[in-house]
Amino acid sequence: MVARRDQRHPRRRRWLIVLLILIVAGGVAGVAQYRYDALRDAGRRIGLLPSPTPGPAEVAPPKGLDLPAQPAAVAVAPPAGPGNPSPARI
Repeated sequence: MVARRDQRHPRRRRWLIVLLILIVAGGVAGVAQYRYDALRDAGRRIGLLPSPTPGPAEVAPPKGLDLPAQPAAVAVAPPAGPGNPSPARI
C-alpha cells in the first residue's frame, strides 16, 4: 500500500513542475511582448506586417543624383461612371 502511494507522488510533482514552468514562461513571454513588442517586430522581419519606413516615393534621392521629371501616367481604363456599385461585383 505504501509503495503505490509513493509511486504516484513523482507524477503529481512532475505535472506541477511542468505547469509551473509553463506559467512562468507565459509570464515572461507576456512581459517581453508588452515591453519590447516582439511579435510586431517579428511580423515586420518576416514580411507579414508593413514596414514603418516611408515608401520609395517619399524618400528624397541622394545628393548629386538628378532624376528626370516623370511624364504623366497613361490611363489604363476608362473612368467609372456615377452610381452605386454592387458590393457583389467589387
